[in-house]
Amino acid sequence: MNNSDFVAKQVTIFKESRHYFDELKNVIIASLDGFSRGLRGMSFVHGRTKEIASYAEKCIRKQHKYQHPAWQLTDPTGVRIIVETEDLLAPVCQYIRSNFEIDEANSVDKATELRESEFGYHSIHFIVSLKPGNPYPLPNISQELFQWRSAEEAKAMGILPGPIFKAEIQVKTLLDHAWSNILHDNLYKIDLNKRPRPVVREASRLAATLEKMDTSFVDLLHSIDEYRSYYGAYLSPEKIEAEMQTQEIVLSQDRGNKAVALKIAQMANFTDNTVLLQHVVDDILTDFLTSDDHRFQREVGKIQYRLGQVHLAIEHLTNATELKPDDTDNWCELGQVYQEQGNYSSAKQCFESAFTIHPEYPRALLGYIVTKLLDGDNNTFLPLLRHNLLQSITISEKRIDAGTHIPFAWYDIGFAELFLGNLNKCIDAFGKAILLSHSVANVAKTYHTLTGLHARLKDSREFADLFHVVRAYFRVILAGRYEKVNLKMLEAYANNHCQDERLTTVPIDRCAELFAKDRPVVIVAGSCGAEFSAHVRTYSSILTTAFENFSGTICSGGTTAGISGIVGDLPDPEGKINKIAYLPDPCPDEGKIHSAYTLRRTTTKKNPRNYSILDAIILWGDIVASGIAPQDVRLLGIGGGDISAFEYRLALLLNAKVGILPKSGRAAYAISNDDEWNSVKTLTYSISEETTKNARLGLIQLPEDAETVRAFINPAPIPVLFDTATRDAMAQRVHEQFIGGQRTVLVNSQPNLRDWEQLDETYKAANYAQIDIIIEKIRRIGLSVRQVTGRDIVNFDIKPYIDKLAEIEHGNWNMNRLLNGWSFGQERDNTKKIHPSLIPWVGLPPSEKQKDIDFANEIPSMLAAVGFEIFDPKV
Repeated sequence: MNNSDFVAKQVTIFKESRHYFDELKNVIIASLDGFSRGLRGMSFVHGRTKEIASYAEKCIRKQHKYQHPAWQLTDPTGVRIIVETEDLLAPVCQYIRSNFEIDEANSVDKATELRESEFGYHSIHFIVSLKPGNPYPLPNISQELFQWRSAEEAKAMGILPGPIFKAEIQVKTLLDHAWSNILHDNLYKIDLNKRPRPVVREASRLAATLEKMDTSFVDLLHSIDEYRSYYGAYLSPEKIEAEMQTQEIVLSQDRGNKAVALKIAQMANFTDNTVLLQHVVDDILTDFLTSDDHRFQREVGKIQYRLGQVHLAIEHLTNATELKPDDTDNWCELGQVYQEQGNYSSAKQCFESAFTIHPEYPRALLGYIVTKLLDGDNNTFLPLLRHNLLQSITISEKRIDAGTHIPFAWYDIGFAELFLGNLNKCIDAFGKAILLSHSVANVAKTYHTLTGLHARLKDSREFADLFHVVRAYFRVILAGRYEKVNLKMLEAYANNHCQDERLTTVPIDRCAELFAKDRPVVIVAGSCGAEFSAHVRTYSSILTTAFENFSGTICSGGTTAGISGIVGDLPDPEGKINKIAYLPDPCPDEGKIHSAYTLRRTTTKKNPRNYSILDAIILWGDIVASGIAPQDVRLLGIGGGDISAFEYRLALLLNAKVGILPKSGRAAYAISNDDEWNSVKTLTYSISEETTKNARLGLIQLPEDAETVRAFINPAPIPVLFDTATRDAMAQRVHEQFIGGQRTVLVNSQPNLRDWEQLDETYKAANYAQIDIIIEKIRRIGLSVRQVTGRDIVNFDIKPYIDKLAEIEHGNWNMNRLLNGWSFGQERDNTKKIHPSLIPWVGLPPSEKQKDIDFANEIPSMLAAVGFEIFDPKV
């Protein structure tokens, strides 16, 4: 039975019995009301029976638990009795126990669920039924309310025996009622799946202090409501459509329910599925298109605009402003439509109305500024709005802390910081907005807005360069992050609206010469200042080992100081490394440029500038234009300042593989501790080039271990010597040897100790990874591997090489785990993917080193089992 049929059946049962639940509610109210009159002070008794929509939704959400919700739900009707102080709770509870049958298993005192340090929802909940023979104050009570379901009947239905009709009674104080009514019912009974953790934390703090309750509760409620409105922004397209389907089933049981219809409309505005959008307008909202509720008019207008029905959209959005002219969002939505249609005069009027209502509301303020500029006003008014801009940033930051209005709050901060002239903060905010955007639409809209503003401000000494850099930043992200963005069309749009530099420093057809598709590209970023040279020189041995026998392109700073100096000094006896530096002309250290680099100048001597983030943007523009997928590029970060921090973030946004050495300090340490940039990890299953080619990774925090860094920037290719069957057999043998000495009750009880057939892909991949680097490890110690036929295999003595083989093995094990989303922690936790051995080889405990040594000792016999032997090619 599908969801709709199941809900329809249960709702039918509930509708047929709802009058009994109503009657039960009235009996309880009359009984408690009579008793409460004898209590000290004020007391209140009120009740409700669930509406059809509420009941239908609960059926959907509880169907995994209940087969017969109509008879298993404990709160189809409920009553609250509210008393003044806590000392009055006991006599009320005693009265309830004396006059009603109590379902003890489902009754609860909420205060007992709070820990000692918590303050919050104190309420006593009883699940009750009428007690036969008790003198209730209402006459002619239906006898059905006293009936019990027999054991035989209950068994046949698959439920417990007991009273057929139950109700919930809540007993609480006035203070608890205020808490639950204002916060608990809105937050914990929120009808969407996710509760924002920061909002819950803030609610607990308010409940603990209870100071400034009125204003604080109102502010928090606004955040919760806003979270509901923008809930779709937090979900994947699949989850949005699933939630909309749930709400549509609920609406089918209560067609006139405006609240449910509004939820569907709000959710629809966060999907790019035009077929679904049209279905919402044609089949779901038809009964509400003429609603006098301004929220309906606004949401319908937004949907119609996204469907390309501009005139209808403007009509509905205009209706919204007329129905509630003091709502800033109504004016902002209408203004946004006019702005995107190029009607800047009308857009400015709308945003000016919103700005007048709330001059620090981010969307109103920024829309007002943007449309004034687009409509031809000069920027002399901006200094007058500095305070408003700072306040709008504060409001946006509070929204972000509360987990609401994301990613839009980050876009708002980005524009505010841009108008304040703070490039680094602007770029960081825009980057976080892009990181949290599910769709390219908001990124493209922001780029187009920046393009229009740049055209208006290109002669402004204060803003021209800022917009120049920010637009270039958006262009390279649009071209590199989103596959469906047409680069040429994007550039044509830019050229038609605002003259600007090309995305690349050289003609696009020459970019392939700079970055050959068949050769790896690694960016080494970090501290390049002379004052940091002594510190970063400690990483020279790591980089030398990591890039040994590397063949490809390395991009770095180009000077003789710091990290770029180490890269310039890397040995390249066979000329396999192409070292490229992107530098302004002239650069501040023109006399200290390392001779090993091929230079790409990012400015001309007519327009000189210092090092800037534009150098990194142009570098990535050339990479993208060359046809290299950004996810195939690796960036290694060691220390660094503001420019390096930008390079790390840009590479993450472009889905490059970004490895940071956090202990190197400064920018590397900062980004490793930034939750927004350090929270997203997409799993892959091997460190080999073949299987990681299309992997999207988050930030990888590397231990300061040369072999781990080497495995990150220079992964071993899949060995051509092993066919698929041989590789499978060897991987399975590795796993069997691993669990061979552990065949106790623990086997199959831990995910990494299961038999091969039941082993999770993550752990299988780890075994394959060990096989895939055997050839590379043997080559690294100066030996080779060959297949043997027609003679016995010679058992080569590798004991002199065991320690080095074990160290290489550990570095590759580290990288395999890091690429699969694991991180370092003192205690191992397979569920959270935490492992204490994700550290450098030198710090590894002897017992853990022995595991790698044991594996190294097994390599000759492992190869021999499949017909291969180790030999010295020099002999």
